[in-house]
Amino acid sequence: MRVEVMHSPEERDWFGVRRRALVTVGKLPNPDKKTDFEWQKKMLRCRHSPIRYLRFSFLLKDIPYWVHAELCRHHIGIEKYVKSQRDDRNNNDIPRSEKPQGALVDMIVDVNAEALMTLMNKRLCGCATKEMQELMLLIRKEVIWKNPEFTDFLVPMCEYQHECKECCPCNHKALYFCEAK
Repeated sequence: MRVEVMHSPEERDWFGVRRRALVTVGKLPNPDKKTDFEWQKKMLRCRHSPIRYLRFSFLLKDIPYWVHAELCRHHIGIEKYVKSQRDDRNNNDIPRSEKPQGALVDMIVDVNAEALMTLMNKRLCGCATKEMQELMLLIRKEVIWKNPEFTDFLVPMCEYQHECKECCPCNHKALYFCEAK
């Protein structure tokens, strides 16, 4: 599995978040004032709606089909564009009806900041499959490299909320606790 960040938030996007936050309280932003790191973290921590303006786009390569199917369970604030397996669209050696679940697919995922945090909270948990956790760790690493303000929020739910909400807790057996820190 490989991950490439095609787009991530920049200063102008954060200005858009500030503008949206201020309009809700009847104010206008100062166009000369940049958002600082602590303000960005504060906005992410409270998960107020203006953070949905922040968008990421990822190119995911060589994803097992069944992992893609798990990712497709997430639908709020996220769009997936998946390479077709249709026989009339691709030169397939194996007919679509005979492809195994492990067949590799490529996809682009567009996701807003709030949805990305929710996705990570759910899929970095030890209750998620190992392969999904591995994919989330790859995405997390790329996001944090470009947008370090997200570091504290792209974590398993138990880390984010300081308690586990799962029916059958993983007891911190997630790959995140072994590799991400």
